[in-house]
Amino acid sequence: MWGCAPHTLRWAAYLLPAKAGLDPARTKKGGRRNKMKRRGFEVAQQMPPLVHNVSRKFGEPFDIMRSEVVDWLICQPEVRNALFDIVRESGYIKFDPISRRWYGKERE
Repeated sequence: MWGCAPHTLRWAAYLLPAKAGLDPARTKKGGRRNKMKRRGFEVAQQMPPLVHNVSRKFGEPFDIMRSEVVDWLICQPEVRNALFDIVRESGYIKFDPISRRWYGKERE
């Protein structure tokens, strides 16, 4: 499996208003609403050939934790930043400026 190298966190971007990481210039019309490509996922275009459904025994359920594709993606700093931005913008996590820590919305 892929090992992740430490990455630099963009603290300033995390504390800015929502919309961070969205590129309006890349808006595409599709379906009922406009879809926006999120910056950070373009790195996936450089992914080497990997296995998503790692060999398993007949009848054994799929385990996402064994996916080489997901391991490679999550090790990319751009993907980590984009994922964090998605979760932060959704309101599922919040920042406590006193403790300087992030916490899940349901832990309030």
